[in-house]
Amino acid sequence: MKGIVFTELIEFVEEALGFEIADQMIGNAGLANEGAFTQAGNYPFEDLQKLVVRLSAATGKPAGDLLYLFGQYLFGRLIKLYPV
Repeated sequence: MKGIVFTELIEFVEEALGFEIADQMIGNAGLANEGAFTQAGNYPFEDLQKLVVRLSAATGKPAGDLLYLFGQYLFGRLIKLYPV
């Protein structure tokens, strides 16, 4: 999966839920790279799953609801970053 998805997820969490929640999500996810993502990198889909599971645990919100909100945020960001 492209790194931009990971970097935008982290930005979304920081903006919508705060830095503390973002730190909890990354710190407890058990990622090999310890959450150091770049937009140009490629990462396993499983890393995104781990982050979403940790985010759900940290917020008490269902993973599906969080993914829906992130999807709305991500498409808005992609439109701004890559206008037609």
